[in-house]
Amino acid sequence: MNTGMISSWKTVSRPTNSGDDSMNKDFEQNGRMPDEISGSKKRRKYQAASAAAFFLLLSVLFILPAVSILAAGTPSKVKKLKVKGVDFKTVSVTFKAASNAKKYEIYRAKKKDGKFRKIKTVKKTSVKISGLKAGKIYYFKVRGINGNGAGKFSKTVSGHTKLQTPEVNAATDPAGIMVTWNKIPGAKGYDIYRKAPGGSRTLIKTILKRNTVSFRDVNVMNLKQYRYYVTALNGPSSSSRSQTAAAFYYAVPESAVIKPASIEEEGIVISWERSAEADNYGIFRKKHGTADPFARILNVTYENDSAVDRSALPGQNYDYYVVAENHGIAAKASGTVTAGILKYPDIRLKLDENGVTLTWDPVKEASGYEVYKIDKKGVCTLAAEYDSKTGSRLASENTISADKESGRFTYAQAFTPSNGKKYIYGVKAIRKDPGGVFESRIKQRYSYFVSPPKKLTVYYANDSILTIGFKINKKANGQIVQLSENTDFSGCREITINNLFTYLGTLDGLEPEKKYYVRARNFITEENGNIYFSIWSKAYKAYTKPVGLEEGKRIDTEAENETVEKAISWIDGRISVLDTATAKVLGAAAWKDDDHFSCSSLITKGYIHAGVDLPTWFFSSAVAKNYLAHGFTEVTKQVNIKTGAGLKRGDVLLNKKESHTGMYLGYYRGRNKMMINATKKHWTTKYNGASYSWKRVFRYTGE
Repeated sequence: MNTGMISSWKTVSRPTNSGDDSMNKDFEQNGRMPDEISGSKKRRKYQAASAAAFFLLLSVLFILPAVSILAAGTPSKVKKLKVKGVDFKTVSVTFKAASNAKKYEIYRAKKKDGKFRKIKTVKKTSVKISGLKAGKIYYFKVRGINGNGAGKFSKTVSGHTKLQTPEVNAATDPAGIMVTWNKIPGAKGYDIYRKAPGGSRTLIKTILKRNTVSFRDVNVMNLKQYRYYVTALNGPSSSSRSQTAAAFYYAVPESAVIKPASIEEEGIVISWERSAEADNYGIFRKKHGTADPFARILNVTYENDSAVDRSALPGQNYDYYVVAENHGIAAKASGTVTAGILKYPDIRLKLDENGVTLTWDPVKEASGYEVYKIDKKGVCTLAAEYDSKTGSRLASENTISADKESGRFTYAQAFTPSNGKKYIYGVKAIRKDPGGVFESRIKQRYSYFVSPPKKLTVYYANDSILTIGFKINKKANGQIVQLSENTDFSGCREITINNLFTYLGTLDGLEPEKKYYVRARNFITEENGNIYFSIWSKAYKAYTKPVGLEEGKRIDTEAENETVEKAISWIDGRISVLDTATAKVLGAAAWKDDDHFSCSSLITKGYIHAGVDLPTWFFSSAVAKNYLAHGFTEVTKQVNIKTGAGLKRGDVLLNKKESHTGMYLGYYRGRNKMMINATKKHWTTKYNGASYSWKRVFRYTGE
């Protein structure tokens, strides 16, 4: 206290009552004596103000703080305490501010009735508590404090940290879809949700075991996709929902039912009955009678019910089984079959006009054989079978016999083969064994049957030449002709004719007045170069003329010069391969190539190919003019057109209207008095002088 200020104050005494009430009254009202009032007015006012200020200062320094301290006391009770999880290690604590509180003490316990300990002193009404365990429940209470002490505690409030979000996987297995996730610290269980195709997310399972981290969903359908979510649990605490894990369910297929194996050309055929819900089959193999493990050798897709082991070796036996699979989900293995490939029979085939004969040597380990007839599509039909114990079976005319001395087997089938047809046969070696199938592949052999040439004949001859011909064989690609002085055709001469149809073959350089034997056979040539022959025709006996001998009955049609023969030979070659219905044309088309003709262009082209310089385009009306100008002479008056007397080979005939042309041939293809008379129906006819009203005759002389 400022004593100096107090000592300077002037003490004023209240006056006693002297009977002058007015003065007392004035003192009470104005705080001054009458004589003071009458004094210096300014001084009195100053003294009064100083006294008031003193009392005011005294109140501020001593009286008011004492009153305030006495009134504040301890903080009020903390209210509205809240605890909320922030993450899996942190919670937030909030509350309403308490009156008179300068700070707040936060207490925590692991149990509601457990021991609380102070963990923080804070000024704010919101605070985060970290370093906690995931998913665990904690209990909190808070009180305010100030200089007078601590207020009352709030109510005890619990709160928990959040749980970590599980990481989920889903995969199909034989029994359903297996859902797995990582173990979440603090979790005491898990909720599993599923979204089926076309459905909504649904809780399908709650697991209340902290160590269980998998669940198999068995209520699923084949080839359907399902989506899964997992939430970790701990009492009231739960994690966020996991990310989606999706999986298709692939049902375990039924086991394949394996069938007995068979042997084909490609290898050992393993077959089975298809399995429901399988999309793949695995074929496993090991060597029979060994301790080797089975190994997968083939995979085939669901639409197959067989597979061929092309790597199987002849002479080796194998065990097989099949496993049905559905997108990698495997069924139990099928039963086991045993099979092995025996070596081929080395067969030989003979095909002639009497039928077919097959022969082969025995195959080691074989106990029987099967003979197959095979069509052009490769379809095999069992023709005969043989067992070492029972002998040959099936039809008696198709038998397999075994030669006791050589051990060789023979199959014979009698029939009349068709000309130009391909016949295919096969033989399979087998071993009857209850423990499996042991066979060879079917060894095939084939041959073409070609009929021999028919009506082999000699058309004409001179002292050193024979010209032969034979009937058309449209299935043949050519012929072989042999000429010999001996009936056994030793030391023979041979020519090959590569012609599809009838041919006039010339054998020259012969001795005059000599007897020769001629025979021929047809052949078929494959694209690969293989040649298949017919049997030989019957031998034909022919004679060459003596030197200088005049023409006889069959030789009277011989041409007088080589040009005529060349023309006839060319014409003969064309009419042998052409069909009159398509080759016979009119007008300019008859001259455009060697496959189309009119009556005049056919003969004219023959002479052109023989070297005669004739024009290459004209009608029958221009035959006389063009022929006479190019080496032909008219000989009409030298012949009898009506009977044909005097006509010679190669003579060209023209009718009265000069609209049709022909050529006289004489002896041609086994017939006398023949001529080229090209029409829509035929190329050649018997000569008839009146049939086409022949009027003029032209003969090539070269002049």
